[in-house]
Amino acid sequence: EKFSLFQQLEFSNKQWKEIIRYTKNKKLRIFADVFGLQSVKLADKLGVTGFKIHSSEINNPSLLKFLALNDKPILLSTAGSFLYEIDEVLKIVQKKNREIILMHGFQGYPTQISDLNLIKIPELKKRYKLDVGLMDHIGGNSELALTIPLLGISLGSSVIEKHITLDRSKKGTDHYSSLNPDEFKTLIN
Repeated sequence: EKFSLFQQLEFSNKQWKEIIRYTKNKKLRIFADVFGLQSVKLADKLGVTGFKIHSSEINNPSLLKFLALNDKPILLSTAGSFLYEIDEVLKIVQKKNREIILMHGFQGYPTQISDLNLIKIPELKKRYKLDVGLMDHIGGNSELALTIPLLGISLGSSVIEKHITLDRSKKGTDHYSSLNPDEFKTLIN
């Protein structure tokens, strides 16, 4: 059931090229959340700015080998990872002089306040001497949905990941943690 849903949401190569061309024309950076060797090669070929490594891919040897030979920036999800796993990934991908940002977050949708553990942001910054971002998956309809990203920034986050949907009431993929466009605009402002 989920696979067919993902297939319906999937962009074609032509659509990806159009999106990437649009972002470059606007002087924006575009990162692709890659899963496995095939998707990282495709994203690289299409010209993305950088890659986001999902926490489920942190131990994928073929993906990491490819990234070790590439110098594009990386957003590295640390959610659910042990420190030794992060250490090992960084040993592999830091061989090139590239921008790496560790992304802190909790992979529960929607994330409960008690699971946020925002204090980990400055701890990761101190341990790795890298920028750290926040993957915020708190409920989009929560009164704190616009506050948690700001708390992340105040603790040193340089990147905020926040999901957006055209209409949260339609209950699509990730709707729990997504903001509607008007809410997203308020957050940005």
